[in-house]
Amino acid sequence: MSVASDIKKDPLTDVDRPESFDLTDALPSRPAMVYSSPGAFAKSFARRWKSIWTRRFALALFSGQVVSLCITCTNVTTTELVNRNWALPTTQTFFLYFSLFAIYTPYTMYQYGLRGWGNMVLRDGWKYFILAACDVEGNFLVVKGVLICVAGLGLLVVSDQITDKDWTALNRAKGDGFMIAGATLYGITNATEEFFVRKRPLYEVVGQLGLYGTLINGVQAAGLEHGAMKLASWNSMTIGLLVAYTSAMFILYTVAPMLYRLASSTYYNLSLLSSDFWGLLFGLFLYHYHPYWLYFIAFAVIISGLVTYFWYSTPEEQGTLNPVAPSYVNKRGAELVVPGSPSMA
Repeated sequence: MSVASDIKKDPLTDVDRPESFDLTDALPSRPAMVYSSPGAFAKSFARRWKSIWTRRFALALFSGQVVSLCITCTNVTTTELVNRNWALPTTQTFFLYFSLFAIYTPYTMYQYGLRGWGNMVLRDGWKYFILAACDVEGNFLVVKGVLICVAGLGLLVVSDQITDKDWTALNRAKGDGFMIAGATLYGITNATEEFFVRKRPLYEVVGQLGLYGTLINGVQAAGLEHGAMKLASWNSMTIGLLVAYTSAMFILYTVAPMLYRLASSTYYNLSLLSSDFWGLLFGLFLYHYHPYWLYFIAFAVIISGLVTYFWYSTPEEQGTLNPVAPSYVNKRGAELVVPGSPSMA
């Protein structure tokens, strides 16, 4: 039996319907460690180790490396765009938000109905507007920081020092400031989005993020970059890089909310630490880097850390997970609920 078929049969890891994850019936816990004797300790250690490797954890570990690889792809494509005289950080992410809006918002309308979707926008739209604003500005500052630093791929600092790689920067302090500010907004966005996707369907959250992100990003791009758009190099190569960047970001924005449910936003951020290793692989083929042995050790340590993160607690214990459509929406396929009826309890 394939792993995919096993996963689909598990109600906790139904990747086709991630909004249906339900942890209220069972919250597994780790087996207790026994220290009374070396033999007892070894057996309890083996039981604890085996308990970590569930389908849910395997999906979380795999999803974390998918988003890490996507982050590396965005770094590579952004650097290549800068090298080709295309430096429009807001315009660069506009295509991402529009893609999220075009894919997930129509599906939300299909599930909620046009009236239900409109009610959701009127009642809860302000929450998603704040989420989108933080995310848009976080992307803007991070991409802007990359443009200023022009530091290429973010690889291991120790290895770069040992191999005498000294990346130059146009303005190191300003670039670092943008990166720190962007990372702060990312942290706020990730934690807030995790809160939302644990309570609402994934397509609603991502669709609203795409809707307001498109509006905010579009206004900002028109105001800040309308002149630079005329001077930027628009050719087949830059368009191809934009498509690659948008595709990687779309996958990231789709998988990340699922990872928030499978594990947590903290686990998501820890998974991104391995992006240095994936950056090395890109560097081997694109920039002909000569890998240093610390890269491989660092990657192994990171993966080990992602495993031991759940040594004491299970993914199910990271937080309450009960995503449902708003009570004022008659979701497609559901019975119409009359306010005041017993089914409302």
